[in-house]
Amino acid sequence: MDLVFSSEVGTLMNHSNLRREFSKLCEVAGIGKWTPYEMRHTAISVLSDGGVPIESLADLAGHTTTRTTATVYRHRITPVVDAGTEIAESILAKKKA
Repeated sequence: MDLVFSSEVGTLMNHSNLRREFSKLCEVAGIGKWTPYEMRHTAISVLSDGGVPIESLADLAGHTTTRTTATVYRHRITPVVDAGTEIAESILAKKKA
């Protein structure tokens, strides 16, 4: 089995060590504090928003059905952004008037 994340000597990495190393990588990358869990949800959500079919997302995530992918991992991005934009524009329009 090939490991995505391994220890410095090539063995399976303890989950606590993985989180610590992942945190360091995020800091170096300048993207703030993230967990592998958050990145996984974000990746599925962004790909979904980009039009990737739910079946492909489920395969990518390693889910046997689309149910978990759809109900737990896939979060709507565009509608939330659109709603926030509409509210902000409404507030700004009132302040200009």
